[in-house]
Amino acid sequence: MIVHIKISLEEVESKGREYRWERPNQCPNSCNGKIWGHGFVYRYFRDCTNAIPLKRWRCSVCHIILQYRPLGFWRRFQDSCSRIYSALLERISNGKWPPDIPRQRGGYWLSKFTEYAVLHEMIIEDDLRKSVLYFIEKEFCFI
Repeated sequence: MIVHIKISLEEVESKGREYRWERPNQCPNSCNGKIWGHGFVYRYFRDCTNAIPLKRWRCSVCHIILQYRPLGFWRRFQDSCSRIYSALLERISNGKWPPDIPRQRGGYWLSKFTEYAVLHEMIIEDDLRKSVLYFIEKEFCFI
């Protein structure tokens, strides 16, 4: 289970495993079990030179693994959601991806966005630009 928390990637990158992570009081599942440290998992983020160690926790009752993730970053993505949305808007408006976004990466973002929007019937008036703006306003996570 991924838990999004407010952290500074720069601070975590500089301190590494010595960063002081806030321990959850109890399991977010209905078991309310005690949470124990379960090591680290290393993740890459855009604009960070090295892999960032993110803390994991484990419930002693239901054995679920909790993994911390910075707010504004979706799982399986190295870029922030705001960067993804702004790139999608530029592609829809101008027909070209921003110069710093590879075509393949942007295409993946666009296909995932349209897949999610169609699945949940959130294409607004058959206008993809309005749909992206709606998602930005509501801070939706499409992955």
